[in-house]
Amino acid sequence: QYGIYVVAEANIESHGMGYGDKTLAKNPSYKKAHLERNQRNVQRGFNHPSIIFWSLGNEAGDGPNFEQCYKWIKAEDPSRACQYEQARQKEHTDIFCPMYYDYNGMEKYGQRTDATKPLIQCEYAHAMGNSQGGFKEYWDLIRKYPNLQGGFIWDFVDQSCRWKGKDGVMIYAYGGDFNRFDASDNNFCDNGLISPDRVPNPHMYEVGHFYQNIWTTPADLSKGEVNVFNENFFRDLSA
Repeated sequence: QYGIYVVAEANIESHGMGYGDKTLAKNPSYKKAHLERNQRNVQRGFNHPSIIFWSLGNEAGDGPNFEQCYKWIKAEDPSRACQYEQARQKEHTDIFCPMYYDYNGMEKYGQRTDATKPLIQCEYAHAMGNSQGGFKEYWDLIRKYPNLQGGFIWDFVDQSCRWKGKDGVMIYAYGGDFNRFDASDNNFCDNGLISPDRVPNPHMYEVGHFYQNIWTTPADLSKGEVNVFNENFFRDLSA
């Protein structure tokens, strides 16, 4: 209804256990856990119309356990693509989906004639604080090269709780606001395009501008003529 495309990601994140030889993706004892979580993810969302492809997990290393997950998913649902960031450009991902790929790397990938996978960043344009100052440069490249297909901003909404602070005034609290001894990521939970009360943050308007689907360029301004470009996939501009 709203034109929202969803990547359904399995509930697997284990980077705290380490990468390389330490990753759980290479540990046979965790093969069943990896496979079951991916199976349940697919079985739960199989008929959801907004889900366009599957993700094997997030920041969990790479190894045989994920290779088996990919094989199962492709046999169960050959109609959808399947991605995994840690697989990079290996066979068990249909999409090259790095995190925070820089402009130079995107330009080089866009120029490749041998690339068989689209590049869709699974995380990019970290939206913390006064952010999105470099968003235009990303989208200049994405619109320039067909094999660059966008990305997923980290992240959507500030994650804070309504809380009366020490002076009794209501604030949106996070991190170390509650005390000084609990583990804290400080303001890394407040890095969204939208504030906790669902008011757009200033950088949301920057994103909205470059995500718009209708663009104009000058044609013959003396005659009042402009070129109009429609980037909608399923809607023309006749209405």
